Amino acid sequence: RLTIKGLEQAVKLYALDHHGEFPTTAQGIDALLTAPSGDSVNWRGPYLDAPPKDAWGRPLTYAYPGRRNPRGYDIG
Repeated sequence: RLTIKGLEQAVKLYALDHHGEFPTTAQGIDALLTAPSGDSVNWRGPYLDAPPKDAWGRPLTYAYPGRRNPRGYDIG
């Protein structure tokens, strides 16, 4: 299982490859798992091995910009 810290690390690695841009809410966690169609020159993933789940086996959620953190992202 992937922890929230592990997901944060994957999001940061993605941003490093994409000139500081985080995946959008619409792209979601899928942006960390699968290369986008078309021009994916900057994508150097996969940044995760599998969709992340919490300790109870529920999928973790991701939003950018976040509601709790409007200048960054929310993971929950």
